[in-house]
Amino acid sequence: MLERARLGEAWRSQRWRTFRLNTPSWANGLPGRPFPGDPDAFESPEALVAYFEDYVRTFDLPVRTGVEVSASRREDGRTVLATSGGEVAAPHIVYAAGDQNRPVIPALASDLPPSVTQLHSAGYVAPDALPPGAVLVVGGGQTGCQIAEDLVEAGRHVFMSTSRVPRVPRRYRGRDIVAWFVDSGFFAARPADLPDPAMMRMRQPQISGVDGGRTVSYGRLAEEGVTLLGHLAAVEGATLHFDGNLPEHLNFADTMSAQLTGRVDAYIERNGIVAPPAEADPLEATGYVPSTAAPLRLDLAAEGITSVIWCTGVGGDYSWLSPDALDAAGKPSHTEGVSAAVEGLYFVGLTWLSRRDSGILHGVGADAEHVATVIRDRIAR
Repeated sequence: MLERARLGEAWRSQRWRTFRLNTPSWANGLPGRPFPGDPDAFESPEALVAYFEDYVRTFDLPVRTGVEVSASRREDGRTVLATSGGEVAAPHIVYAAGDQNRPVIPALASDLPPSVTQLHSAGYVAPDALPPGAVLVVGGGQTGCQIAEDLVEAGRHVFMSTSRVPRVPRRYRGRDIVAWFVDSGFFAARPADLPDPAMMRMRQPQISGVDGGRTVSYGRLAEEGVTLLGHLAAVEGATLHFDGNLPEHLNFADTMSAQLTGRVDAYIERNGIVAPPAEADPLEATGYVPSTAAPLRLDLAAEGITSVIWCTGVGGDYSWLSPDALDAAGKPSHTEGVSAAVEGLYFVGLTWLSRRDSGILHGVGADAEHVATVIRDRIAR
């Protein structure tokens, strides 16, 4: 097992101080060893790294850290990897680096004045690590909302360029929403089950594990003083231009929350489950409507904005894979983790590898078991 940095590196160096896991501990265990402690807790990245380290010790896993793979080739029935520690060859190779290890920053970032501090969310640590002044957070997914809250609670004035992201309440009808998603089969949905393949590109709902787990939403952020904006469309020096689609983003988040909780209601009724009635979450602020039209232009200097945090997602680094292993969009081509074109190549940990939860810890075990079974069967032939 090759790891280019330290075990759990992304959890060590790409999370901010107040970050907590977005899923409860019971959903974060790996095969053969449940996550320790309170199963309903939302742990820190440090606790997750400690769990990984204990997992490696418990099962005596042959992990080699500090070994980076740079290229691969197929030769004599084996895949030969060029690494910083020399060549490694094996007939079967599993790409388990995931698809969230390359920060994505839009091209228009280069048009911002050099006086403005810019960083991707992967490099954000804490409010006091930024220069004094207001902050623009670009992107309204889980990360953007949580960082905006972190900044507001530190007394910063925050502007947020929103995006089309669903939301859900943290708890619903007496349980954490993740528990309902697991039990109802929502997480078990496969790509073929979706009415529209584009749904696989939908971002994870806005939610947080801070303070024992809490609901986040655009409405809550607005009530806390965040200035909400539409999509960032253009940068002209110190002037930023935004689309007028904030109402659309608010409506989409509300609509998706209603649909997702409605699925839970239907599951409860269909199975005769005794559960508390649907409750109103005071933190959702579902009735939020901007009191005035969101600004379409911002002058950075006039608003005192000194920092921009790009919460614009991450992508996969597939640079060492053979081009044959990738599809027309440059992403791994596979069927439930088995490469469609390259012999002896497999994938684990990709978003929607086989199911909706494939890209989170809860779903990795089932995908790993499937890939391991395929490899064992091929070896036995």
